[in-house]
Amino acid sequence: MTRIHRNLAANLAGRAAIAVIGIVSVPFYVHFLGIEAYGLLGVFAALQTAFAILGNGLTSTMIREIARLSESPDDAQDARNFARSLEIVHWALGLLIGVPIVALSPILAHWVNARTLGYGTIAHAMMVVGAVIALQSPQSLYDGGLVGLQRQVVNNAISVGAALFRSLGALLLLRFVAPTLGVFLAWQLISTSVQLTVSGFAMWHYLPKSASSPKFSLASLQQVSRFAAGVSATTALTLGLTQGDKIILSRLLPLEVFGLYMIATAAASGLQYLISPIVLVFLPRFSQLTTPERESELRVLYHRAAQTASVIILPATVVFALFSREVLLLWTRNPTIAANAHLTASLLAIAIALNGLYHVPYALQLAFGWTRIGFHWNLVALAFMVPLLFVATGRWGQTGAAALLVALNAACLLIIVPLTHRRLLPGELGRWFAIDTGVPLTSSMLIAGVSRAVTRTGLSSLQMLAVVVGVSFATLLAASFSTPTIRAWIANAWRVRAASEAMPASLRR
Repeated sequence: MTRIHRNLAANLAGRAAIAVIGIVSVPFYVHFLGIEAYGLLGVFAALQTAFAILGNGLTSTMIREIARLSESPDDAQDARNFARSLEIVHWALGLLIGVPIVALSPILAHWVNARTLGYGTIAHAMMVVGAVIALQSPQSLYDGGLVGLQRQVVNNAISVGAALFRSLGALLLLRFVAPTLGVFLAWQLISTSVQLTVSGFAMWHYLPKSASSPKFSLASLQQVSRFAAGVSATTALTLGLTQGDKIILSRLLPLEVFGLYMIATAAASGLQYLISPIVLVFLPRFSQLTTPERESELRVLYHRAAQTASVIILPATVVFALFSREVLLLWTRNPTIAANAHLTASLLAIAIALNGLYHVPYALQLAFGWTRIGFHWNLVALAFMVPLLFVATGRWGQTGAAALLVALNAACLLIIVPLTHRRLLPGELGRWFAIDTGVPLTSSMLIAGVSRAVTRTGLSSLQMLAVVVGVSFATLLAASFSTPTIRAWIANAWRVRAASEAMPASLRR
């Protein structure tokens, strides 16, 4: 197994485990805290995600530079100096964001439309969230450092362990101590601090060793300042595009209705855990293949990455979009939630999938340091999204907001992906649309669509589960065997296994 295959497997397994932990935990959180408190947690989750995205520019810089510097032992000191310099910046950024949230929590508490939660409870919860957000920035640095070092097995082990520690601890405290928002958020702060400590130790342990201690280097930051500024500006706008719906809807909708929107978001966002490993795996390698003499190798790897992304994303999205009511009912055991949230969940899943297909071209942009196109697109998209979100929500509620996100992400694929290929990999756009994306999409829609048409209503929970699992497996197989890269991997693995079985037992040992 190559390093890319190993890292991809580790990322997919890690993200899947984290997704499962989160999905399993949500119904218990709703049970212990109530739908309105969960809606408030949705607001906090949007804030945390928003500020995490805001720091993605520096994190992407960390991945790119550490991947480049760690290739040569001669650059070990530069790698450690760069890591220390960016570490200081990340800690400063975390404090710069977290401290004002803590200080302004009494004012920020007036934002949401709560009916049963007291103002004091919301203000105290906002203070704790500010502290958690302050720790997110250095956490993203350590994650990025481990990714750039291609220690993604270690990074995922830490992330999964932290997610399990965080969720299991919260459930135990809610069950046996007190089912209150204060207890829940206090545990989030403790568990986040533990993860931060472990991740920081791991990153510094795996960085290349050098004779001198790492020190702050303004020169090393200046060398990447243009790239970091471009990515940071782009991700700042991405913040509005990905979290603007939640922030605006948290104001427009009653907190209980917003809680339904966040349940739909949580269900659809399970797909996001399948998407994020793609950039983390391929960005470091793309960054090492941007020289002209390695262009042919980059083209091959790019299409492999795009086809892998399609097989990971599209079958799961198509099945979820067509069977969202069944999935929500199996998950929440609440017919009212399933009835009111399933269409929104389907639309959000499609929007996330369209965004996920853009991740490989975006990783190519980052590898070449071309950040301008993403910035300009996000600026234009945000200018359209904010006013249209008010109109769509006012007329069609949460479903209108979700449909708007589908339209924006579809426009990105139709406009930005062609421009990316024309500049960075000319001549490859047709293959990206037809083979990398079109073939697995068509096979997924064929299998899942026929299955949806023949599936009857009124099934028991066990029957629904069997249908969803069976259709998911069949759709994944269809997409895999219809995609050249995945089909070749399967055939190669089969040949290796057959050759191993044909080998004498003495040689196999």
